[in-house]
Amino acid sequence: MLSPDWVSADPDGRLGATLTYLDALTRRPDTIDDTAVDAALEAGVVPGALEQASLMVALFSYMNRMVDAFGADVTPEEAERIAAFLDRAGSGSERLGGGRRPWERLRGSLPDPLAGQLDIIRTGDGDCPVGVRVAIEARVAAVSGATRGPAGDLPPEVVALVDTLATDGHGVADAHIEALTSAGWSEEAIYEMVFVASFAAGVGRLERSLSVLADR
Repeated sequence: MLSPDWVSADPDGRLGATLTYLDALTRRPDTIDDTAVDAALEAGVVPGALEQASLMVALFSYMNRMVDAFGADVTPEEAERIAAFLDRAGSGSERLGGGRRPWERLRGSLPDPLAGQLDIIRTGDGDCPVGVRVAIEARVAAVSGATRGPAGDLPPEVVALVDTLATDGHGVADAHIEALTSAGWSEEAIYEMVFVASFAAGVGRLERSLSVLADR
């Protein structure tokens, strides 16, 4: 169990350096650059480990937004069961990374499962129009640190939702959903919007990290 004051728990070691990097990637992805990577490497963290840790940031950035947006509260007992499962199964980052181990580098490329999901978002059928999904993904990913072209225009009620999800994993309120419902969006379309924005928040952060780590 990590100390609640994790910043001072291991200030000069690899754990502290890794957590500092991940905190910046989660909260301020635009600050992830060569300087941030150099600080972690100088503390003894290897680039492959930062890639694997960044996969976990992507996973939890997505998951936290989905859970919070739909009010899926987790009880302490459920949290204990989840923690036990993760302890038995490992981080899962190797599977998310397409079976790679920390010494098998991603070298700037998204893992196949994530790249495949992006293709589905951008081209697949759904209740939310594909043009809206593409614009949401581009808007949120860019805010999350990724490089994207200009996002298409979105209705104001959609902008309010996705901009909140881009920057705040716990910011979706009933008013966001009510505004979408009042504007005529179906429950299925709203679910897809939340999913796309949440996924883009995770993938954007991962892309930012992988791009800086690619040549390390």
